[in-house]
Amino acid sequence: MCFEEIFNNIKDHSAVSYGCVFAQHYGDYFMLAISDFGVGIPYNVRKIIPGVSDHDAIREALKEGFSTKSTPKNRGAGLDNIIANFSRATGGTVTIHSLKGYATCDASRPPEIQPSLASYPGTMIDFVVKTDNIPRTEDAEEDFAW
Repeated sequence: MCFEEIFNNIKDHSAVSYGCVFAQHYGDYFMLAISDFGVGIPYNVRKIIPGVSDHDAIREALKEGFSTKSTPKNRGAGLDNIIANFSRATGGTVTIHSLKGYATCDASRPPEIQPSLASYPGTMIDFVVKTDNIPRTEDAEEDFAW
């Protein structure tokens, strides 16, 4: 659900019609990053709150119920919901980079939202989780033939 909502956000908010996915396994951790090179979260938030800084725009976008869309029909699950669901389910961390702001979020504390020294064109959301926290499933035997 989280990843589907992020791709919907790319389609609805970024002004581009595609996103990129990067996955990496290192040590005891797994990272999945989803990115677009669109207009960025702050650009859209400024349509509602003119003049807000990039990191404060991300802060607003993380508030429950905040949306840059005009009607409830075209509103999604929200970044706050995506982060809460992922963090609770996995104990993982979510980091959002957009223009000159970033936020790091997990289930154990409020989001850490700061200005960034570097600018990220568009938005990148990365999910990091300890591999021990990923639910294990039994490997089903495949009926595989060429």
